[in-house]
Amino acid sequence: MVVSPKQLEERVKQKVSQEAEMLERKIDEMLERQIMARGSTNSSIWIDSEFSGVTPYTVQVVIEKYKTFGWDVKYHSDQRDGASYEFKVKHDFHDGGIYDR
Repeated sequence: MVVSPKQLEERVKQKVSQEAEMLERKIDEMLERQIMARGSTNSSIWIDSEFSGVTPYTVQVVIEKYKTFGWDVKYHSDQRDGASYEFKVKHDFHDGGIYDR
């Protein structure tokens, strides 16, 4: 079946949206586990780029969304450890801990 450019655009948008939701759930769960383990939102969270299982475009869409929600996200790559994303809370958005001291 021949697909029109408009139909193709809608299919891609839907696929990116579905992938983004799945990736956001994975990232949120990992961030929550790390914060629960460390007791602080001021932690570096490393997410291997292979962890995502989605297209690079979707990864970038999700990363930009996290940045607008107060995360400082940096991409790192090296031969030994491979590629990863580092999530840190922007200084304006945290008080250094989640537990009363």
